[in-house]
Amino acid sequence: MRLSEAGAALNALGRLLVFGLIITTQGSAQSVLLRQGLLDELNSSLKELAERVSPAVVEVKVLGYGVDDDRQESDDDNGRNLVKQRLSGAGVILDSNGYIVTNAHLVEGAKRVQVILNPTREAEMPIRTYLEVPGRTFDAVIVGVHHETDLAVLKIRASRLPTLQFANYENLQQGQMVVAFGSPLGMRNAATIGIVSSVARQIDPDSPRIYIQTDAAINPGNSGGALVDTAGNLVGINSAMLKAERAGLAIPSDTVSFVYEQLRKSGRVIEGDIGVNVQTITPGMAAGLKLPEDTGVIVSDVRPGLSAEKAGVESQDVITGVDDRPVQSSLQFLTSIYRRKPGEHVRLRLLRGKKNIDANVVVVEKAPDADPLGQAVDVDRNLIGILDIVGLDVDNNVAETLTGIRMRSGVLVTAKCEKREGTETSLKVGDLIHAINGKTVRSVAEIRAALAKLSSGSPVVLRVERQKQFLYLVSEVE
Repeated sequence: MRLSEAGAALNALGRLLVFGLIITTQGSAQSVLLRQGLLDELNSSLKELAERVSPAVVEVKVLGYGVDDDRQESDDDNGRNLVKQRLSGAGVILDSNGYIVTNAHLVEGAKRVQVILNPTREAEMPIRTYLEVPGRTFDAVIVGVHHETDLAVLKIRASRLPTLQFANYENLQQGQMVVAFGSPLGMRNAATIGIVSSVARQIDPDSPRIYIQTDAAINPGNSGGALVDTAGNLVGINSAMLKAERAGLAIPSDTVSFVYEQLRKSGRVIEGDIGVNVQTITPGMAAGLKLPEDTGVIVSDVRPGLSAEKAGVESQDVITGVDDRPVQSSLQFLTSIYRRKPGEHVRLRLLRGKKNIDANVVVVEKAPDADPLGQAVDVDRNLIGILDIVGLDVDNNVAETLTGIRMRSGVLVTAKCEKREGTETSLKVGDLIHAINGKTVRSVAEIRAALAKLSSGSPVVLRVERQKQFLYLVSEVE
């Protein structure tokens, strides 16, 4: 039986079993045989599906630095106490030459990433023997990361690998059977079955990001694994579990495809923008602002200097359509913009009071979110080992993000690490280091150089700016 045929059979049989539509009569041998035959066919289809998908789902092991789980809820140091971590998750092979997609949160802060391929279980191979067969292990290179969608692309030096094909997200339906593959809780090559609870779950109402919600278990370690349909096609990439709702979330295949192709090509994702912030209109908003419509999308902000402002779009305009297509929500509007290429034109249909207006707006590349402190996870570049901190040079861009600092220079303490080299300090996250033993320092490199000149037992006096006040912190090199 071909996989597509098996998938159709699996879907039909699954629905019969899940919704209890197998009709039996107590004591009827014929009904028992019918039920057994359907169960056998379902079992065979599931087995064939697993044999097809499992080889293309890999285990991803990460060695790196991350926030200490025991302290991230603490007010001390703003939860930025970094420790060495060993994490495991999953990934999906999308190209036979070793390109793999996984979750960004899994590889963030990674010092080393390894990919372990699932070994093939030969026919008649005993289970115990299979469990003892190690998978081939490869060091992986991070090709690119896109934090907004929680996706990353890895590359290993291998060829002729099994791959998965993308499912058509537009064809996904609520109630459809899906199977989640991954390495939950460190166990390789596991699968859970469920249905699609929602084809478009929006977690943040002001974000264009949507997820597939499923009741297939997506436990820790399943992150980055595959959510597939009954034909074995990739419906989405497993991302998270909503514990309160016992619901799994997966990034839809069309988003995965969009991000994967760009990360693979250039290591970054180019998204379209026109320079407006929008919100979905609520009845209360419509009444308070005396809007002509109580549904649709309102422009809450027009960012200066961008194309929407140049095209005459104004705050409180109601957007009723994009390129002759009606718009009913901020999600619908944002989705119609962010996948546009820079240079394309979009025609906005606006309602300003009772007046209809058309605005021809040029799409530009969305500027990356300003997050200079995100460099703190780059341990190789920013770690100051003797002080057990992660520092960041304060240039003009970083200074703009810091409120009320008295000196726009120095080194910002962005995180503290687990005790490594023995020098105790009372530095806190947010401190600005301006001098060591009376000598001004303006960079991580200068701090390292100053500390390298000190011998064991030498005093270390740091001049620090903390909450708009200067103080000295005293310790010694051990």
